[in-house]
Amino acid sequence: MPPAFWLDVYLRLRELLVVITARLALAADLPSLLELFAASEVSPAIQPRERADMVWRDTLARPGVYVFVSDEGVRITATCMLITAPNLLRQGRCHGFLEKRRHAS
Repeated sequence: MPPAFWLDVYLRLRELLVVITARLALAADLPSLLELFAASEVSPAIQPRERADMVWRDTLARPGVYVFVSDEGVRITATCMLITAPNLLRQGRCHGFLEKRRHAS
């Protein structure tokens, strides 16, 4: 087979092998999150910064709330919030809600 074929196969496989990682958000992630949300077309980000600090601390301390982020260096490129809540159905197992998945363009 011609080398161009193998190069094409290699490039296509490499695209499939991109791994996106996520981690739990930290208090120090707030500035990068606010920068990401500043471009939001859904609604404006919280203001002033002091109020954002208070809401962020409350979010991170709240049981059953998990914020995940993906980043490139110091810049957060995506975020996802998982909120778990008690459930009287399904033998009492919690159910979860995903909110505000945002990807940087």
